[in-house]
Parts: sequence; structure tokens; C-alpha cells
Amino acid sequence: MAKTLAQFLTAIRTDLDDAGSATWSDTELTRGVRRALFDFSRIKPAEVIGTITLAADGREISLATLTGLVDVQRVWTDYTASDPDHPPEWVKFELWDDKTTLFINEDTEPQSGDVVRIFYTKWQTIKDLDSETATTVPTEDEELIILGACGYAAQIKARKAIAQINPADTTPAQWAEWSKARLSEFYDVLDDLAAHLRAAHDPRVQVDWEI
Repeated sequence: MAKTLAQFLTAIRTDLDDAGSATWSDTELTRGVRRALFDFSRIKPAEVIGTITLAADGREISLATLTGLVDVQRVWTDYTASDPDHPPEWVKFELWDDKTTLFINEDTEPQSGDVVRIFYTKWQTIKDLDSETATTVPTEDEELIILGACGYAAQIKARKAIAQINPADTTPAQWAEWSKARLSEFYDVLDDLAAHLRAAHDPRVQVDWEI
């Protein structure tokens, strides 16, 4: 079952040996989760499909209903759910106005009532983070988010510990080094993931995911 924000925070505190919340506040750890999720989403955004029914004729279509949109991959129109064409009626398109407007670049202008089926990517979400209602991060990638969040949390600790009386054995420099190691591992895994995803979309490359 996909983790909620609270479950992510619990896992992060376990890895940081901070079950009693003596070192990090929930706000600080949540900031780490948000940063790790952002990095992850840039490499592996959620892949979703949406439809828009046109209220008027025209080539310019608002994408305001596609919340969290990162990029549009393909557009199919006119789409009929009860009897979809095969192969799909893919159309040429452009994105304008900070990716809020879809421009259909075809000879035939879309008509009122046409259904536009849009294959797009969006930012990954975690339930209860920034009021999100569901977690879209794949279960197999949750540990990666935890790793990155731990690194960012240690980075916060290193900055806060500078010029402060520190009764603990760990110095700001040690926190910074620990953070650097965790984030280096996090970025290395992201790089590997990006390489696999690029290969997966290249028909010339046979990808073995059993690594």
C-alpha cells in the first residue's frame, strides 16, 4: 500500500535515529520530502491520461483541468470512448503560455463537442503533502524518496548546527559529510533511473530491468 506523508516521516525518522523528534521537526522533514519528491518527479513523473470535451470550435485548448501537468506526450482527437479508433488519431500539437494552452497544429480545426484525449506527465504526489489526496509514487521507489529526504534533512541539520552550542558528538562538518554521502547516493540512483527510462523509450535498446 502506498505510503502517506506521515508514514514517510516515520520511515525517515527511523533511518535518522530520531524517533523521539529530538533533532528534526516534522516541518523540516517535510521540507526534505518535498525536495526529494521534486527531484524524483523531474526524472520519473507520473504518466496519466486525461480528456477534454471542447465547448467551442478552435485550435487553442485550455489545459487548466489537467492539474500538476509537466508535459504533454501525445494528443488524440477526435476521440470516442465507446468506439475508439485504431490506430489512434494522433495529431500534431504545440504547447503555449507556460504549458497552459494546447495548440492543435492540423489542417482541420477541432469542433465544439470533440473529445481530446491527452497523454501527459504530471508531478508525483504524496498523500497529505500539500493537501494531496493520493500517493502516486510507485511503491518500488518509496525508499528512494526516503533516502533523498534523509540527505536533505541532514543538510538542514548541518546549517543549523553552525555557530551553535552542540552538546552532541556530531559536528556540523560531520552532518554535512553525512548529508553529502546520502545525497550523492540519491543522485546516483536518479541518474541510473533516468538512463533506464531513456533506454525504455528507445526502440533500438533492449532494456533488462532485472538489475
